[in-house]
Amino acid sequence: MSIISLVQDQDVPKTTPVPFVFLAKFYPENVAEELVQEITQHLFFLQVKQSILNMDIYCPPEISVLLASYALQAKVNVALLLLIDSLFSIFPSH
Repeated sequence: MSIISLVQDQDVPKTTPVPFVFLAKFYPENVAEELVQEITQHLFFLQVKQSILNMDIYCPPEISVLLASYALQAKVNVALLLLIDSLFSIFPSH
C-alpha cells in the first residue's frame, strides 16, 4: 500500500484547503533560550494567546494586561519600523 493512499484514506474533511493545526504540547521555561527561531517564537506566542483567550490556560488579570501591553508594543514597534523604512526610501539621505 502506498503512502499516498494511506494519507487519502484518512477521515479528514475533503475541503480545499485542509486546515492543519500543530500545537506545542510542553511549554518551555525560557522561550528565548529554548525557541531559537523567530517564527517558532511567534507561533508559540499565537498559541499561548489563543489558549488564554479560550480560557484553556488560566492567566490572572494583571498578567493578562501585561501580556496585552507586550503584544501591542510589538505591533507598534513593527509598524514604526516599517514607517521609518518607507520614509527612508521616499527621502534618501544625501
